[in-house]
Amino acid sequence: MKRPTDVEPDRLTGIILAGGRARRLDGSIKPLLTVGFRPIIEHLLEELGAVCAEILISANDSVPFARYGLPIIADRRPGTGALGGLYSALFQAAHSYAVVIAGDMPFVDRRALQALAGLHPGYDVVVPRTPEGRQPLHALYARACLPAIHTQLERGRLKIDAFFPQVRVREVTVTENPECFSPRQFFNINTAADVRAARDIAAGRIGDTVVTTDSGADSTHNSARTGQAGPHRTDPKRGGSEAATVMPDIVV
Repeated sequence: MKRPTDVEPDRLTGIILAGGRARRLDGSIKPLLTVGFRPIIEHLLEELGAVCAEILISANDSVPFARYGLPIIADRRPGTGALGGLYSALFQAAHSYAVVIAGDMPFVDRRALQALAGLHPGYDVVVPRTPEGRQPLHALYARACLPAIHTQLERGRLKIDAFFPQVRVREVTVTENPECFSPRQFFNINTAADVRAARDIAAGRIGDTVVTTDSGADSTHNSARTGQAGPHRTDPKRGGSEAATVMPDIVV
């Protein structure tokens, strides 16, 4: 495995799959949820910015993300989920390889992204594998994947890794590089309980999580579960509690 310092950032595009509004979070825009007292997307921009020369945001609604001054890529094929977002953003990428991250993953670390990028020679996809399965929304993709993705979209096969048999895939088990791939890397947010857990992790109230995978028809969602996180009270040492309510705060 290449060391992080071997990676050349000027050859990479970063893609944030910002998606739509979350039905299970009363229509919240998940990348704008606050974890660690700032929007998730700002953490992702910081980590991707350390690795990538270009960053694209995949979203059909540009208004919530206009403040960041980055290209916002609408789906070329609306209604095709995460696979359609990947296809559309990869189509617009200026570089041959792109680091692709779901917009609801608050603990992405640049070291993991650099580790994935360092393994790209000879492969079209570099994807982590946890004991629960692949993590395709935290992976590296080549623009060379576009024809295979297009074929799957034409067939209506929208599971995000449906095209993997048609391309060269390098799976990276998290045990190969445990200092880069901690369980929290793959934590994503689907529910109010996930928001509370993420804020607890960010505040140091609970440790890393056990990751499970929930594969849907149109994408693969990485879901991290923790022990129950009850209502939080104000912490006088921190000057407040980020997760004082059941529903998450939204920065608008």
